Amino acid sequence: MPSEHFIQMGKRKVHYYQYGSGSKTIIGLHGWPGAGTDFARIKVPEGWKLIAPDLPGCGSSEPLGQRHTVSAYAGWLEAFTEALGIISCVVESICGTSPIAIKFANRRQKVKALIFHYFPFIHPGLITWKSKLPLVGYAGNSMLGKAILNILRSSNWYMERNFIQGLPQEAAVSGNIDIHNKRVANLDAATDFFHSLMHTDLRQDWKSLNMPILILAAENDHSINQRKAYPLAKRPNVILAIITSAHHYWDNNYVAAQNAELEDFLDSLA
Repeated sequence: MPSEHFIQMGKRKVHYYQYGSGSKTIIGLHGWPGAGTDFARIKVPEGWKLIAPDLPGCGSSEPLGQRHTVSAYAGWLEAFTEALGIISCVVESICGTSPIAIKFANRRQKVKALIFHYFPFIHPGLITWKSKLPLVGYAGNSMLGKAILNILRSSNWYMERNFIQGLPQEAAVSGNIDIHNKRVANLDAATDFFHSLMHTDLRQDWKSLNMPILILAAENDHSINQRKAYPLAKRPNVILAIITSAHHYWDNNYVAAQNAELEDFLDSLA
């Protein structure tokens, strides 16, 4: 079981989990919205610890108090690691938070390696329309966006098969939304970040990364256009590990396979 902690950052409290107790540090960025418990089934090798915050506006952490953009989260992550006295780390991200990891790694020399669960969202053109539809709905307040959300809410077929699970009608009242791995996030934070995700192109940032990178890609992940995405991984510093038969969700077979890849990759950094 992880240990749970709170840290005061300015006027806002941040909640985070720590898995393991080694001297080397991994910063874990959960799926979006998600929470630090997204890493509960990740095996942390001996000698390492994984610190997984509930990003602001998610889980038990308060919202940022400003627009929740990719750049804002990268700046917040810089402040978070400084507050914990972290000098050097590996950053491990799940799904939609991959742009935060990329932007943060280009800001700070302290990032020694990157790990991505699922292919990183380097630019919006990699996201398939099946996954882009709900993002468009949340990314703006237009009539088109509202119409898309209403259609998705009424489509049992879509709701059962996509990563959005049971969009709660009470979200507009409570200010919260539950869409990734059954975690609760602030509705404004979710809307802000989806909008930023749909308009953030990190191709130049991606080219600038020169540290070791591991991408754990699911063979049957239909949220990403693999034909466009996989060529971006053909670089000397990038390992693309395709997990056979895996889909874009957590299952036991995927977890076991990715833990093996993770251990080998982290061992290579020693």
